[in-house]
Amino acid sequence: MSRYGVPKGRPAPEIPLFEEDADQVGRACAAGMQLADRQRWKDALEVVRDAVSRVESPGHLTPSGLPGSQEHALYLHFSGPFPMEAYRRFLLPAGTCLHAVLDDFPLLYLIKGRCLRHLDRSEEAMAAYTAALAWNPMSPEAALGLTAAAREAGARERVEPALVAGLTCSLTLTDAARFYGELALVADSKGDAQMAAALSAVGLALDPLCPVAYDESVYLEYRAPEAHRQAQDLSQAVALVSKAGLLLAPNRRYLQLAYQLADEAEKNGSVGRAAYFLQSAQQLAPSSATANRVDKLATQAAQLGQRTDGFDGFLGSGTFISPVGAPQAGSAPDADPLAVLLAGAHDHRAPGSPMGTGQRPNALGGMPGVSFPGQSEPYQGQGRTWLGRQGRQRP
Repeated sequence: MSRYGVPKGRPAPEIPLFEEDADQVGRACAAGMQLADRQRWKDALEVVRDAVSRVESPGHLTPSGLPGSQEHALYLHFSGPFPMEAYRRFLLPAGTCLHAVLDDFPLLYLIKGRCLRHLDRSEEAMAAYTAALAWNPMSPEAALGLTAAAREAGARERVEPALVAGLTCSLTLTDAARFYGELALVADSKGDAQMAAALSAVGLALDPLCPVAYDESVYLEYRAPEAHRQAQDLSQAVALVSKAGLLLAPNRRYLQLAYQLADEAEKNGSVGRAAYFLQSAQQLAPSSATANRVDKLATQAAQLGQRTDGFDGFLGSGTFISPVGAPQAGSAPDADPLAVLLAGAHDHRAPGSPMGTGQRPNALGGMPGVSFPGQSEPYQGQGRTWLGRQGRQRP
């Protein structure tokens, strides 16, 4: 398998950049992240901008392929095999050949976007996050980054589409909760307190520690108590969100795919890869049975010397280049989250967790609005601080 995902025996595309130093992207990302974590925004931007300029040099590979190529293909980077398979089977345009690029080009643009936001260059940050999404359409960090930059730039017409697209690609309950929480802010900004309360309630049902959903829920409890009260009936909240046409998480298509890939891997003797796909299913619909099976397979994988990140036996299989058509009708059921939510999707919660005790979650240790490895920043939503709306204190 070549570095750019072309199986051996097939001609590899000419890649003029990074041939002489295949680790240059990784080194630029590592240096940029370290500088950004120290809030040296200009230095971090300079590091990644140099790499980005070469990524964008004439004749270099782009997400839509090599310039001048007549091949109907996409060259994308994914964080792992499961996001790639989910995109390939359900979101890839019909008749398109998918190549997986192993260099983490999206991370270059995520770092660039983060730095530009801190330098108050929001419009340029929007372009950086858009480029990150072009390289990895399954990236929640890129979608949330674009959302934040668009708000700061005053381009509010781009906020909701980015959030809806991100929700469609969510492969974990945590990510889905973040998008529901952000969509609640959008609904609130439109004056629809009922929808905002429903979205925040669904977000908290998926992840009780989701700070943006919690922040909005607490604010609505004070500003629109009746809408907040109605949203506490989760079945009503889910019905309202569904009626609005939003995809409901967990997406059962992705869940079924994770179990299918796990079963196939285990039958083929790849217990490490089976554990990886089962862990992907666990992130969509946690259960003690799945967790126990993951532990069992991981133990077997360790004894066999197999990796459990999904890549063991995968890179050389030729599956990184996959001409496929549209998903077959009826190949997977529609999303049906209500049963998962009402049955307690978070049965992995430890005793004494906020949802188990009636206590409010502590949002101060929560998740950043735009994040990637190494980042540690407090969430800042649409005109919010951790005390609620700017200029107001929580009751």
